[in-house]
Amino acid sequence: MAKACDICGSRKWRKDKVTGNAICEEGHVQQNYRSEVLDMEIGGPRHQLQRRKMGNRGPRRNKRREEGRANPLFYHGAEAEYLRIQALQILLRLQIQAISKLWSLPETYEMIVRDLWTYQLSISCLPSWPTSTDGRQTPESDIVAITKQSQPSQPDVEMADEERKSDDDSSTDPEHEKDDLSENEEGDGRASDVDSEILEEIEGMSKEEDLEDEAMIEKQNQDRRGKKKLRISDTIITLVMGLWIMRIPFIGIDIESAINEMKIPYIDFYHTTHLPTEIKRHMNRDVMIALAPLRSPSPTMIHRQCKVFARRLNKKYGIEVPETNAQPVVWRITSSLGGTPTTYLQITRLLTILDVNLSLIEREISTFHRKAKSRTHMQRDTERDGDDSPDLISSNGEGLESYERTLLYQDVIAPEVVIVSAWIVIMKITYGLDGIPREALLRSDPAVGLPNANVWMTELRTRLNEGVLRGSRKDREKPHFHTMDPDDMDAFLFKAERILLSHREEPSDVSMFPLTPHAPHEESVVPANSWANFHSNTATQTSNQIRHNPIKPNEGINKSLPLMPGEKIQSFPSNDPFLELPTELEVVSNAAAELIGWDAVEVSRVVEALERRLEKIRPRDERGRKKFDEATSETDNDKIEAEAEAQAGGQVEVRRDRESPV
Repeated sequence: MAKACDICGSRKWRKDKVTGNAICEEGHVQQNYRSEVLDMEIGGPRHQLQRRKMGNRGPRRNKRREEGRANPLFYHGAEAEYLRIQALQILLRLQIQAISKLWSLPETYEMIVRDLWTYQLSISCLPSWPTSTDGRQTPESDIVAITKQSQPSQPDVEMADEERKSDDDSSTDPEHEKDDLSENEEGDGRASDVDSEILEEIEGMSKEEDLEDEAMIEKQNQDRRGKKKLRISDTIITLVMGLWIMRIPFIGIDIESAINEMKIPYIDFYHTTHLPTEIKRHMNRDVMIALAPLRSPSPTMIHRQCKVFARRLNKKYGIEVPETNAQPVVWRITSSLGGTPTTYLQITRLLTILDVNLSLIEREISTFHRKAKSRTHMQRDTERDGDDSPDLISSNGEGLESYERTLLYQDVIAPEVVIVSAWIVIMKITYGLDGIPREALLRSDPAVGLPNANVWMTELRTRLNEGVLRGSRKDREKPHFHTMDPDDMDAFLFKAERILLSHREEPSDVSMFPLTPHAPHEESVVPANSWANFHSNTATQTSNQIRHNPIKPNEGINKSLPLMPGEKIQSFPSNDPFLELPTELEVVSNAAAELIGWDAVEVSRVVEALERRLEKIRPRDERGRKKFDEATSETDNDKIEAEAEAQAGGQVEVRRDRESPV
C-alpha cells in the first residue's frame, strides 16, 4: 500500500516529469523522497531511464495530389527526372561555353566533354520511358483518374442505372429463366471440355505473363545495379575530366573559385535566366532543389569523383586518362610560395625519384577474395562504388566475392597535394624547420643563394596572416565595414553587385543596389601574391641569402661542425591529434594547404607518406644497414677537410656530431 500524505492523507501519487518529485492528488510534495532516475554518477553505472518512441509514419502521401489540388503543370516521376536531366544538359552546355571563354580553350574541348557526358549517362541510372502514346503521362490524366475514384461522373451513374434496370427486368420474367435453365442443362456436357481447355490456356498465358513480368523486373534491377543517380555535380566532374584528357594544367581550387565568383554557372542555377520559362513552369519542388546548389563542390570532392569516373571509364570502356601536365603546376605552386628555379628543379627531381603517380588510375592492382556480404551491405556498397562493386563467385559451395585493391599506399593523390607535399619535404631538407639553423659548409650545396630562413619565413608568415595566399577566396569571409578602406568597400560592393545580379531578372519597382553608379574597379596588373619584389631585394642584399660558410681554422682545437641542409630531418605522425608541430613547420604546412584549398591534415598525411618512401629507397647492405650513411659521411668529411686545408694552408682537425643526410 502506498504511503499516505502527511498533510491530506491521500494515497494517490504522481511523479513530476521535470523534477521527479512525488506529488499527491492535492499537489503536496512528499518530503524525504529521492528519484534515482535523475541521479548519475560520473564514471559509474548509469541508472537513468531513457524512453524513445519510434513512430511508423508509413509511405509518403501527396495530399494535394489525392485531393485534386495539385498543380497540373508540374511533372512527377519519370517525366520530372527527364526534365531534370534536360536542365543538366543545358547547364553543361553553358559551362562549356563559360570555361572555354575564360581559359581560351579550343573547340576540341567541347567535343570531348560531350562524349564524356554520354558516358556519364551510360553509367547513370536513368528513368524508364513514359508509357503514354504522346511521349509523357499528362498530369491532367492522373488528376482525372484520382477524381473519378473519389466521385463518379454523370455518364458512369447513368450507365449503372441502365444496367440495374435491365437486371430487374430479367429477374421478373419466369419463362426466360426456365429457357435459360434448360439451355444450360443441355449445354453443360458439351461446353465442359471447351471450358476446361480455355481455362488451361488462360492459366498458361497468365503464368507466362507473370514470368515475363518477373524477368523484366529482374532485368531492370540488373541494369540499375552498379549505377548511380545523376547529380548536378556530375557536370563539374565532366568538365574537369575533359581538362585531364586534354592535359590542361589546373588545380581544383581554380574550378571552385570560378564557380563561387559566378564565372561558371552552377550555383542557384534554377533561379537564373539561363533556364527557359517553358521548362521552369513544369518543375516541381524536388527538381527546383536539385538544380539550386548553394556552393561549389570542394577540391577534395572534385578529385574523389574524378577518380571514380576515370576508374569506371577504364574498367568498362577501356578509356585511358593521361597523366596531368605537372610542370606548369609545379612552377605555379613553387612561385606562389616564394620558391626559385632551384626549388623547382629540386621538386621535379624528387617527384621523379619517388616515382609519384600523377594520373587517376591506380597502379599494381591485385584481386582478392572474401566472404560475400549480405544483400543490404552489397546494395549499399554498389550505390556508393558503382561499377567497382565486387563480383560474386562460388568456391567450395560457399559464396565469395572478389574485389580489386591497389598494393601501393595512397597511390592516387591529387597532383596539387603531391606537389605541395614535395615542396614541404624540400623545405625541410633545406631549412630544417625544427628551430635548429642549417649552414652550407660546401660550395656545391644547392642551398647556396636561396633566401635566408628568417627572411623567407617572415615574409611567408605575413602573407599567410593577411590572407594573400587565398587570393579571391579572401572575399568570402565576413567583412568588417567599420575597419575597411573606402577603396576596399567600393571593390566589395562592385563585386557583390556583379555576382548577385548576374543573369537574374531585375525587379521593375525595386533597385537592389540603390547607390550611384561608379566606374568599374580596375584590377592590378601585378598579382597580389607576386614575390618579384622579394626576390629582387634578396638578390641585391647578400645578407638575406644563404651563403657559403667555410670552416675557420683554429689551431689545436677540435671543432664540432654545425648541421648542414639535409641532416637530421624530423618526421612527425599525421594521425596524432595532440601533436604540436614546430612553429616554422606549422607555418609552412598551413601556407601550402591554404594555397591549394585542402585541409592541412591531408597535406601532412601525404608528406609523411613521401618521407617513408624516401626512407625505403635508401640502399642497404647485406645486414640491413644503410650504406648511404658511411659513404656520404666520409665524402662530406673529405670535402670539408680539403676546403679547410686549402684556406688555412695546413691541417685542421674537425669532428662531426651529426647524422648523415636523408
